[in-house]
Amino acid sequence: MSESKTVLITGGAGFLGINLARYLLARGHRVVSLDIADFDYPERDRVVIHKGDIRDRAAVDRAMQGVDMVVHTAAALPLYSEADIFSTDIDGTRNVFE
Repeated sequence: MSESKTVLITGGAGFLGINLARYLLARGHRVVSLDIADFDYPERDRVVIHKGDIRDRAAVDRAMQGVDMVVHTAAALPLYSEADIFSTDIDGTRNVFE
């Protein structure tokens, strides 16, 4: 990525998401985060934060406005119920792709 891009990171408040956000910010890119978890990191003033669930199609659509690319890192953790894992990982991913 030689020119500055706007990148949406689903699961932006997670371990992979925040580290990717830091990497992109350090290289001059704009970062948008979509996550159900709070984005409580020092970089929060440099990130456009959408608090929402990837299972919510409208939340995904709002977060995607004006972005150049999407990096999908959102996933349900094993501590969630089997139904929540399925709906997040399958239905949520479907929303991101559509």
